[in-house]
Amino acid sequence: MRRILLLLAKAALLLFVVVATNHGLLARIELLVVDRRLVTLVVFCALWLCALAALLAAAFHPMWKVRLAWAVPLGAAGAAAFGYYAVQHAEFFVFDVLNLWAARHEAGRALDYFSDAVVPTLLVLVLGLVALAMPPGFGGQARRPLRLALGLAPVLPIVLIALVVLHREGKGSEALPKQFSPVSLAALAAYKLHAGTFAVRDPVRMPPGPPRVRALVVMVDESVRADAVSLEPGNPYTPEMASQRHRWVDFGPAVSGGNCSNISNALLRFMARPSELARSVITSPTVWHYARAAGFRTVYIDAQAGFIGSYGRLQNYMTPAEAASIDRLHKLDAGIPSHQLDDELVRIALDELARGDRVFIYANKSGAHFPYEKGAPGGKENDARVAGALQTLAATNWTHNAAIQNVVLQVEQAYVQYLNVKALLEVQKVTVDTAKVSLDAAQTREKAGLATVADVLQAKTALSQAQLNYVSYAGQINTVAGALATAMGLPANLAVGVGLLPEDVPLQEIGENVEQYIHQAVEFRPDLAAARSRAESTRQRVTEIRSDFFPTLGLSAGYGRIYFIRPESGPGANVLGTLTLNVPIFNGLTTVYSVRQAEVSSRDAQVQVDNLEQQVVLQVWNSFYTLKTASQQVLSARDLVASAQQSQDVALGRYKAGVGNILDLLAAQNSLANARAQDVQARSAWFLALAQLAHDTGILRLPE
Repeated sequence: MRRILLLLAKAALLLFVVVATNHGLLARIELLVVDRRLVTLVVFCALWLCALAALLAAAFHPMWKVRLAWAVPLGAAGAAAFGYYAVQHAEFFVFDVLNLWAARHEAGRALDYFSDAVVPTLLVLVLGLVALAMPPGFGGQARRPLRLALGLAPVLPIVLIALVVLHREGKGSEALPKQFSPVSLAALAAYKLHAGTFAVRDPVRMPPGPPRVRALVVMVDESVRADAVSLEPGNPYTPEMASQRHRWVDFGPAVSGGNCSNISNALLRFMARPSELARSVITSPTVWHYARAAGFRTVYIDAQAGFIGSYGRLQNYMTPAEAASIDRLHKLDAGIPSHQLDDELVRIALDELARGDRVFIYANKSGAHFPYEKGAPGGKENDARVAGALQTLAATNWTHNAAIQNVVLQVEQAYVQYLNVKALLEVQKVTVDTAKVSLDAAQTREKAGLATVADVLQAKTALSQAQLNYVSYAGQINTVAGALATAMGLPANLAVGVGLLPEDVPLQEIGENVEQYIHQAVEFRPDLAAARSRAESTRQRVTEIRSDFFPTLGLSAGYGRIYFIRPESGPGANVLGTLTLNVPIFNGLTTVYSVRQAEVSSRDAQVQVDNLEQQVVLQVWNSFYTLKTASQQVLSARDLVASAQQSQDVALGRYKAGVGNILDLLAAQNSLANARAQDVQARSAWFLALAQLAHDTGILRLPE
């Protein structure tokens, strides 16, 4: 009886493991039948029968050592197939095995992404080991050659599957028994790695040129006809895109190497070439390689991840190794309503762009699927109301960003002013020391009878003037330090430790093209973005008011129970349901005039956007050329200091030698002091102009 129970338990456990690890068997058979691929169907079924027979031979072998020897590879193969399917929601082929081996150094990062699949995979592994290795076994009385043949039976399906994959050039293992096909694929992959026939991706050979943009965003839409995104005026699907046609570049229609979006996405990411499509898709550097070679941080945003049932939520032939190689991976979950997924994608993209570094963003939209039917929210009134509220929220957020940038500019200005006064104080200290040297020279000549007391008095006057200026700058230090602390939100009496005004100004880091700064400002100025959001909110308000022309249907229901003091009466139930139809017939033309008023407000808001955009362009233009002027002033001030220093040295030497007079020396000394002060002022003005240009551009860091 005990043997029968063990037999039933072993058979049930073995059946469970086979069913749990072999996905797509029935779908594959149905496909072969529908396509009338009878020869392939016969071969497929024969392989399955052979594999099942070999699995039973290994699982019920009379020798426990043989059962255990096959339990390890076959159980591990089934668990590996189960885990990969849980992560990728697809089977793996020999190329996947090779890619996983090539990216084995990313195993730690990949495990972080797909840790949820580890426990089920380990459970399947344990069940597979137990199902294959546990007793009972049969055929203990069989002859030794038969037992040996039964023990080697699993080798046959492994070899047959490997031959099929070789014949199909890497394919053909789909839906074959997962207790054997991973072993076959691993053996083939090991052979290819040993023989050196595995095609690896080429390195990026193009040398990166000078960076032209700070951020690059690739937005991939889904299931959109060309006419739906036409830039021609009168486009009824996306009129806003058509109205901004001057800001778009239309590269025209393109042809993909596949008739499905997942293949097209893979070809795009893998940078496949039409001339050698099959080879380039596995050997070309990926878009991530090119982005990193160009110095970009890589970001992938998938708005379709919530539609996928696998743990990793990967699609479009993205492997765990590829996902682990991306710096930042955003996968939007199913908790976000489908009509809000693309809005969330845009929000994430804006957050990534706001970090200010060089970034490459590849984003898969949820897709418009014109006409927009599936997953759309309720009526137009609700759509417009929600959209208007979101735009109002966006305007508030952009206004908040503008306030932050204003604070940043104030702190930068106060900081540079502090460094300016501090540098002037140091310069004036040097001027005082120079005046003392001149006074010593005058006194020496006066004692020697070579100069009059007038020379000494004039030198003393110059020294007193220099000391007076030094005291004035020393007093200003406390004033500007208090202003800096206040700008930082700290008490004015709090000591603030800062550095020195840089001697070397990085003039070469500022580009010569003002257009790139204007483009940055038009795209990223927060006050301009806030104005656009307010304008869009007023447009949505027009749509919301227009919905008052249409009937509305309302439904309400209520339920209540009434309990009486006398228990024998029993509770009573109250059920209420109402269905209301509101048909607007005449409201004194209120809706008509409300729509007109909203339209006027919308046009006014758009005019404000246009005016503000012109002001932004003017501000950037002025700031850019102010910075250019400051750069020239820095260079001129350097030359002025050098020539004034030489003039002062010559005048002092002439005076000490007795061939010059005190007036020439004091004039040269005064010119040197003024030149040093102008040099400090020029460097301070350059940094102030740089901060103003960054502020007017709308970003915290100027493009390189």
